[in-house]
Amino acid sequence: MKPCLYIAHEYGRRHLLSEGECLANVQKSVEIERECIIRGWNTFNPLHHHWVHAGWEETLPEEEYFELVSHWIRYCDAFLQGSTIRWEASGVQRELNLAMQLNLDIYYSLNEVPFRR
Repeated sequence: MKPCLYIAHEYGRRHLLSEGECLANVQKSVEIERECIIRGWNTFNPLHHHWVHAGWEETLPEEEYFELVSHWIRYCDAFLQGSTIRWEASGVQRELNLAMQLNLDIYYSLNEVPFRR
């Protein structure tokens, strides 16, 4: 079985980025994810939830959303911080902290992610 990589990337909705800016972050995370798949990884990208939230007037509270996506870190072998941590209280930072507690392999850029084929 291929190893699984959790891809953490900034989103920005709770930091009041526009819908277009949030979508641009989703697209960047998908580009990173594609490259990781080519490198032989199974991936989990929490920003796919963007489409779940689109048009949802009363989305989940931040803490519930964090639990929804960060739950999957526990099933991954490695963690990629796919963007710089832009906000001090960001979900990416919280996800990174959890990955460190779980002693996952952590990559801070796509260039660090090894080929698994």
